[in-house]
Amino acid sequence: MRTTLFEWAQKHGLSMRALSRRTGYSERHLYRVRDEPEQYLNQAFADRIVGRLGEWARSLFLTEASQQKGQNESVVSQSRDQEAAA
Repeated sequence: MRTTLFEWAQKHGLSMRALSRRTGYSERHLYRVRDEPEQYLNQAFADRIVGRLGEWARSLFLTEASQQKGQNESVVSQSRDQEAAA
């Protein structure tokens, strides 16, 4: 699983402290998730963020399946572009 939560927060001018208040997670835990996502980023984390921020926040999380789907769509799009150029 991947997340763009931290990029979203930065884009909106949220400090880690402010993000902590909005999500209910401690700053320390958020730093852990950001720095070691393979260990701390899981579905329970995503569900809690969605619960606190709203359903729209689900778009901040990408599962392995959706990552693979995005990569496949990119490859198909590139193939179509190459065919159109030929």
